[in-house]
Amino acid sequence: MRIFILAIYLFTLAFTSNAATHQNGMTRAYSLLEDAKKEGGETYAPSVMKEAIFFYEQAERELKNGNNKRAEEFRLISEIRSRTAISIARKKIYANELQRLNSEIEETNSIKKAYEDELRKNAATLEQIKDRMAISQDRMLSSALDKLERASGRIKAAEDVSSEDFNPGILDEARQTYIKAEESLASGEYQRSIELSEKAIALGERAYDQSKTKFKLRSNILSKVTGIYRTETEPIKSGLMVSIYGVFAPSGRTILFDAFPSLDAIAGVLAEYPNLKVGIEGSTNEEKSEEGNTNLANIQAEAVKKYLVAKGLSPQRFRIISAGLREGGNDKTRDPHIELILELFDSDNT
Repeated sequence: MRIFILAIYLFTLAFTSNAATHQNGMTRAYSLLEDAKKEGGETYAPSVMKEAIFFYEQAERELKNGNNKRAEEFRLISEIRSRTAISIARKKIYANELQRLNSEIEETNSIKKAYEDELRKNAATLEQIKDRMAISQDRMLSSALDKLERASGRIKAAEDVSSEDFNPGILDEARQTYIKAEESLASGEYQRSIELSEKAIALGERAYDQSKTKFKLRSNILSKVTGIYRTETEPIKSGLMVSIYGVFAPSGRTILFDAFPSLDAIAGVLAEYPNLKVGIEGSTNEEKSEEGNTNLANIQAEAVKKYLVAKGLSPQRFRIISAGLREGGNDKTRDPHIELILELFDSDNT
């Protein structure tokens, strides 16, 4: 009799545990469905959303009827369609934003053209004035003003391609030289002002040329990485920072299955730029001690490196950034995540 009661108890316990597992899965599927709605899935991917809802409801029915295996199949299909809807919605939202930005660029270009036309008109007027100048000192003053204007234009062009990030030393030297040229002009030292302006022009062109390639590279990579599921991107002085969320379970050391698509997408982008160096840093606040968090973050960073290398990327491209050592890194107030630092300074890509 005792054996029979024990068997009934064990069977009830197993059944309860199994039911709880299925219920947790349904809760997760419902949460993902709600996320898809919040992301705009019903607007940008209505047919996919209908499928996600349909299979979720089917899973509920099967679970209620005791068909756990069938319910699990429908639940997984619902989750896949929800994730698909999220991806489609984000892609379309990004496309709309890109279209808006392009419209703003066209408007800016129109204003720029009008400004350039005005500059050409002013330049033509200035040339007429120069031709009427009879005194060489006046001609030198005009030349000094022209050189200053060109120097200002070169410095502005360098600023527009983020020389402040990529070549701050050269850009600062160009600015300081320009200020000295202005001071020389104000004191009547026209020849000295011309010489300093020419130096500022050369420095501005150098900063522009060296920064343009990296600015274009960072923009291209940013456009490809933006929109990858569970990632955030941020331009930084060394290049680009990509934060990936949901890679590990709390205090976990093994990459979660749901994170594979995001890591695969990032691996695909990195494969297009084989010379790009990548720093990997873990960030977690789940352990009781700072040392425990640091060790766990480093273990997680190593796991991500191994995964990317397994995707065919060279291990020499990666370096592990010890948690808390990068300036401004490992923010304990944020959710645990993995940061990839794409270092444009070490790249020969164009």
